[in-house]
Formats: sequence, C-alpha cells, structure tokens
Amino acid sequence: MAAVSRGRRFFVALIFLAVGLPLLATTVMYAVFSARVTADAHIIAEKRVNRVAKEISHWLAVEARGVELAAAQIALIGQTPDKSKLLSLLRGVYDASSALRSVNFGTVDNRFFTTGDFVPPPGWDLRLRPWYIKATAERGLVFTDPFLHASGDAMIVTAAQAVYSQEGALLGVVVADIALGTIARFLVNTPITEGSASLLYNGGTLITSARDTVDDPLLAVVERHLPFADAGQEYVGTGVMRDRILHVPVHPTGWHLVAYLPWEDFFPHARTLWLYMGLIGVICCRPYAWPSLLLLWTSLRACVGARADH
Repeated sequence: MAAVSRGRRFFVALIFLAVGLPLLATTVMYAVFSARVTADAHIIAEKRVNRVAKEISHWLAVEARGVELAAAQIALIGQTPDKSKLLSLLRGVYDASSALRSVNFGTVDNRFFTTGDFVPPPGWDLRLRPWYIKATAERGLVFTDPFLHASGDAMIVTAAQAVYSQEGALLGVVVADIALGTIARFLVNTPITEGSASLLYNGGTLITSARDTVDDPLLAVVERHLPFADAGQEYVGTGVMRDRILHVPVHPTGWHLVAYLPWEDFFPHARTLWLYMGLIGVICCRPYAWPSLLLLWTSLRACVGARADH
C-alpha cells in the first residue's frame, strides 16, 4: 500500500515536470507578450488616428481660408458693396477649391449673393438659415452641423463667418457649402489602416462615414459607445485580441473623428506568434521534458505492477 502511495506522489511530480512546467513557462511568456503587444497597439492606434484627425482639420482649414479672406475684403468694401465686385470676390474663392459646392454672402437686410444656381423663393429668409444663425452668434469662423441645402437636393455642412464694418455694424455672413459626399470621399482617401472605417460625429449625431452604407453593423457598434467626449479608446469584443474604437476631436469644428480599427491591422501575425510562444515554452523546458516522460512511463509501469501485486 505504501509503495502505491509513493508511486502516486512520484507520478504527480512527474506530471508537473512533464506538463505543468512547460505550461507555466508558456503562460508567463504569453502574459508578457500580450501585455507588450496591447501597449504597443494602443500607442500605434492613437498616433495614427491623431494624424488623420489633423489631416482633416488641415483640409477643412484650407477650404475655409477663402471664407475668412472674403469676409475681410467685404468688411473693407462697407455696407453698400457693388454686386459685380462682390460676385467676382465670391467666384474667386469658389474657383480656388474643388471641394466647395458654392460660396455665398447673405446680408443683414436679406439680400443673397451666390456663385451657385440657387434662386431664393419668395418669402425665403436667409437670416433663419443655420449658417447665418451660428455665424452671427459667434465671432470668427464656424462650422455648422449637417443640414439640408435650401435647394433640397443635398446634405451639406458650411464654413461661415460674420462680416462686420469698421464701425462694428453687422453687414452679413460669408458662407461656403461643402457637400457631405465630399467629406466622405476625403475619409475614404485617407485610410487609417487597411481594414479601418472612419466616421465623423458631432456629439451623438453621425455627420458622414467612409463606409458605403448607413446600415452597416459597424454603426450599431459605434453608437453603443456614444456620446464621445474629448479623446479616448474603447475596446470591442472579448479577450486580448480585441478590435478598437478610437475617438479624437477635429478642431475647430467640434466634431469627433471616430475610427474602428481591427486587431489584425496592427499585428496580422499575432495569432501565429502566440502559437510560437507556446512552442517556445515547451522548447525552453525541453531538458526536463524527455527525461520526465521516460520516468513517467517507468513509474506508470511500476504503479500498474504494484497494484497488480497488491
């Protein structure tokens, strides 16, 4: 009986040497590798999304630069601008950019000048339009939330700036229309990673997306994490190999760039590497493995023999 008990203890010890020690080594290496990879992925993702957010900010600033210049020129002209000079000024801003749908100037007395083909219908009051309200409520250049163009044929955002005379009197608002489709194309042409998806949100409202369809399941995933405030990262899924949703502000709009980044875009061979970690764990314990397996086999035969004798 004592021989059988000693054989069992010896058998448990051999199992630990043959199986437990490699497993322990593999687990430690897995934990160290996972922590390092996760930290690196966090940093890489943050840098890439911040870079794209800055590119969007720069692109919007370039497109809106003409609005600021036009506002400064109209302020010098004064309260009675010549129509031909005014339209020439607006046309110069429009021709300088391929992203603008139209460039307009609305006066405080409801006169509307445009480079486009929109003709205000009777009773239309430009002072009730979102761009006029926001620009006159704030100083400097502003970007509006998306809204339907007055013609009713497209969703747009606008860059607008109120114009004041040298005496401080409000003269009107210069506004440039940018179609949401133009912004979406910019997002498509500015990928973060190969499988990423970029979206622009204002608070909890989707502005535009680089995805082809608005019923994409990704939108449901993103909207579960709304509203976004400042910058941050959220994880999607379970375990270590999780996808990421990052959100960073896009200055000076008040919007957020929201990016969905698949894990595989950072470490496409991560799963293979983890398999290698397991093999390395076994190899590191190889000096113990074969002698332990041999002793295990011998002890098994001894235990079976001892039980048979008993």
